[in-house]
Amino acid sequence: MQFKLVFLCLFSVTLTSVSCKKESPKLTVVKGEVRNALTAELVPNIPLYILECDAGFYIGADRCTDFKTVYTDLSGHFNFSFQSKKGSFYKIGIGINDKIPATEYFGKLINNQENLLNFSENPLKILQLKITILRHDKNWVNISASSYGGNYWSYNFYFGRNPPSNFDTTYNINIPAGRQYILFANLSNKVAEYTYQNDELFNKYFFIENVDTTKI
Repeated sequence: MQFKLVFLCLFSVTLTSVSCKKESPKLTVVKGEVRNALTAELVPNIPLYILECDAGFYIGADRCTDFKTVYTDLSGHFNFSFQSKKGSFYKIGIGINDKIPATEYFGKLINNQENLLNFSENPLKILQLKITILRHDKNWVNISASSYGGNYWSYNFYFGRNPPSNFDTTYNINIPAGRQYILFANLSNKVAEYTYQNDELFNKYFFIENVDTTKI
């Protein structure tokens, strides 16, 4: 009888030990690097935005909110781990900064796994653009620029009424280097909302070198 009591006690202890053991939840890991596409140099202190999303009712209509911003370290690398929420998915992309362009589209992460993502972008340089348009009889002016071939980029410098004197303005903007662009100056008569007549269109091609400032 004494032998049976000891055996039951040991068996009970063993069962208790097994039932208390739990596996740690798997983390979602995102890691990688950010490089200057023209020089292959790693870029430090670049913000990467992580978004938390729920699928929308339509394809491409995901509902996303800011979740976390992480930065590349001094060597241009990033590494971040987090516990993903059930029913949600996550996206990551380059945030707004003054070194390289921000991401237009965000890449989707796989939950509870290690995600390796490397980014390579052309550096941002300064475009100093001087525009002079002599006084004319058109009542509307539109000045814009866009990339020419691949990696679409566009910027609207001026869209409005023809000023009462000569149009003479200098603009300074950040623009991706290492690409060709086309500048448009459109003079027209605005006769109604979204209706323009008698267009005169002028354009100029230019290339942004990998230097601090390009003057056009």
